[in-house]
Amino acid sequence: MRKLTALVTVLVFILLVFVPPGLAQEANTSEPEVVELTLEQAVQRALAFDYELEKKKLDVDEADDNRVSVPATYYTEWSPTAEAGIFNAESSWFACERARMLYEARRDALILDVTRKYYGVLNALEKVEAKRAAHAHAEAELRAARAMFSAGVLSRQALDGAEAALEEAKAALAEAQGQLDNAYLALNQLVRFGVQERPVLVDPVPPFEPVELELSVYESRAYRDNPSLEMVRATLEYMRRVENYSVGGDTPVTSTDVKKADLDVRSARQGVQQLVHHLYSGAKALEEAYAAAAKGLAVAEERLRVARVRYEVGLATETAVLEAEVGVATARQRLHDLAAQHTILKLALDKPWAYTSASSAAGGSSGT
Repeated sequence: MRKLTALVTVLVFILLVFVPPGLAQEANTSEPEVVELTLEQAVQRALAFDYELEKKKLDVDEADDNRVSVPATYYTEWSPTAEAGIFNAESSWFACERARMLYEARRDALILDVTRKYYGVLNALEKVEAKRAAHAHAEAELRAARAMFSAGVLSRQALDGAEAALEEAKAALAEAQGQLDNAYLALNQLVRFGVQERPVLVDPVPPFEPVELELSVYESRAYRDNPSLEMVRATLEYMRRVENYSVGGDTPVTSTDVKKADLDVRSARQGVQQLVHHLYSGAKALEEAYAAAAKGLAVAEERLRVARVRYEVGLATETAVLEAEVGVATARQRLHDLAAQHTILKLALDKPWAYTSASSAAGGSSGT
């Protein structure tokens, strides 16, 4: 008996350890695995699997390996050899700095893009719920219309209208579900999930909080901590250091090149200022819209409360309650969307260079 028990134990162990996961999953197909995904997990997966970021990291390593130095005497005792050596050394150090700044800009843009797509899925889910409520209301309206038509108290035209309204609600729900699929696809591409995977997003959009800092503070931060602006400034400084140096009979960086680089810096500063103003005014406009939407939600919730009370005492129909539920679902979806947009703009105000890069990436991607 003991030998039999031991044999069974060994067999169970072998099955647990060596049976392929696919077979084990097939044995439990009734309960598919639910994958939860926090925003931080989504960000870390995107950073780990982004090919462009990996390439830029390799560029940093390669540029760092290729840095060269020259003797200090090259800077004090002029000679054609010294001039060429200084140019090569300065160029190698600039290439390293440039690679680092491009890597940082890509990383910041990727984080913001993941955040936007994560909230995009949450928004799409809210929209599906609102359209589902509208579909349920349209179904109830059609049931009531058919009953009234059968009783001879409703015209054929009115019945046709109710049927058309249901078809419109079906189409709107299908469209919302398609937008949800596209939102998931966009997120899954970044975090390297399968096309059909639908992870449960566990982090909601943060509570709505207005922008509290002054515009000038965000401008100062954007000028000081901006890797994109830092890169054009570094380019100008590098060109000034090697201006009119002779390398093999050529002059790689001329005075005209330096003047152009200076104009690039001025243009970049102006662009940063305009972007920060745009983001700031956009956030403030969303705050006004959110306040109005919050009032709208409160009104919709009160209408639903009244409709339910009236329904319980027989003074309202089921369709009236469903109509009120549609109003609440739509108002909530609107409020959720505004909160998500506002959160993204607040993050962009902290790192406007990331917003520009992420917007460019999103513009060339389907499903965003």
